[in-house]
Amino acid sequence: MSPAETTRQPTRTSATRTRPVDRPRPSDADAKTAARRSGPRRIGRRFIQMVAAVLVLALIAMVMQAIAERRDAAAHPPPGEHVELPDGRHLHLQIAGEHHNGPTVIFEAGAGAHSDLWAWIQPAIAEHATAVSYDRAGLGWSDRSDNGPDPYAVVGDLRDALAARGLPGPYVLVGHSLGAHYVRAFADTHPEDVVGMVLVDPSHEEQSVITGAPEDMGMMFTAFRVAARLGILRFYNPMVTDVHALPEPQRSRALSHLASTGTVRQFVAEMRAIDEIGAQLPTESEALGDLPLRILIATESANPGDQQMIAAWAELKAEMPALSQQGEALVFAQANHQSIVTEEEHAASVAEVISGLLE
Repeated sequence: MSPAETTRQPTRTSATRTRPVDRPRPSDADAKTAARRSGPRRIGRRFIQMVAAVLVLALIAMVMQAIAERRDAAAHPPPGEHVELPDGRHLHLQIAGEHHNGPTVIFEAGAGAHSDLWAWIQPAIAEHATAVSYDRAGLGWSDRSDNGPDPYAVVGDLRDALAARGLPGPYVLVGHSLGAHYVRAFADTHPEDVVGMVLVDPSHEEQSVITGAPEDMGMMFTAFRVAARLGILRFYNPMVTDVHALPEPQRSRALSHLASTGTVRQFVAEMRAIDEIGAQLPTESEALGDLPLRILIATESANPGDQQMIAAWAELKAEMPALSQQGEALVFAQANHQSIVTEEEHAASVAEVISGLLE
């Protein structure tokens, strides 16, 4: 064997080292692109979170509103009586002075209003005659109707309720604001049962030319309904000044109704339909024949900025006595559209006009 074969030199094996792979660093352009993409994502996430929070708060508000309405219903049971209609629905009537003979006085409230609006006037009339205030379908303590604010459907409900309650007439009809349209429809369909009419600061079939068309107030009506559903009207309601002058307990009951979703829903429905309702009424001269008719006109404005509009509206109302051969207009210079029935002093004057017509 050769020395090379017998003597082996130890061999060194060097460990193989793996060098890290160099990764390309993002360029400034790539960084800017990533920033542009991440910015909208963050905004989108925040927007979704905000919307979710708003929806949760809205749901909580709606639940609280429903609880408040149930509490109000328990605190304010119907003060009158429920009369069943042929279709099974019920109208709520407040009846006073039923022991009197002679004509029955029927009170018809304005848009979104209910029977407690007549808290000052009805008792005064009940000293001389049977006096009936009631809640139209969907208002106060009355059941809702599928007919909508159709004037002749409203008249049909009232006629059925009066017949079921044993109050056949004759009638003196008293209507405030939009309620004037309804009592005019009553007289149009049942003239033989109506012996007198008092229209208290009434709506006029052409008033939208002055006050603005309902379709122009669509956003306001929608906002009003949303505010009711969310309970906002329990904290701020522009309509509460209309009832603050009523006596108790009518005032408290009226305030609770003004904050209810049902009242606001019906108010909006009636206001949207006000032109359509007026268009169905006979408007020609002496349409009411020789029916004794009194038109009470309020010339003050609850908002000083609306005084010019109120004056123009009063001019339209001053034309309404021509509906009857026995029509007469009476001006209430210190009253506004609501205070003419809700403030005691003005309400007493209205009651005097009604009593004079009865005599």
